Amino acid sequence: MAKKNAAISKKRTVKILADIEKTLAEEKNSRELARQKQLDNLKELALKLHSEGVKSIHVNYSGEGDSGDIDYLHLVRAFGAYILTHEESELIKEITYQFLPSGFEIDDGGQGEVTFDIASCTIKVEHKQRYTEYTESCKEFHFDAVVNKKEDWWA
Repeated sequence: MAKKNAAISKKRTVKILADIEKTLAEEKNSRELARQKQLDNLKELALKLHSEGVKSIHVNYSGEGDSGDIDYLHLVRAFGAYILTHEESELIKEITYQFLPSGFEIDDGGQGEVTFDIASCTIKVEHKQRYTEYTESCKEFHFDAVVNKKEDWWA
């Protein structure tokens, strides 16, 4: 009876592991398809923007204390103005997040700019990481010198 229960338990474990593996593979495939769709949409948008005279898109971001966000988008155009639709703006933001340095929003955080150069079909990320720096000092004073003010404490 114990051997039979062990065999059933082993079969269940194998099935559960196979189901988990299948689910992970499906999720990975789904993410890859979504990313490819975003990139295809970006190519389409880049062609449209190029035809409208847009030279580049500059996306500024910043973060700290475990939260970060896109601050603003700025278009450089040869002439006139071009207003992004909500959908175009959201697409650019979604794609920008894929290029941001991991952890840009952690602790003191970081900031930077992602430039989509439409003319040269390049994406450039300029990032500045913030951090806390401190210096340490240690001095030792003899009680007698302090009491009689024979030493300047922090000279």
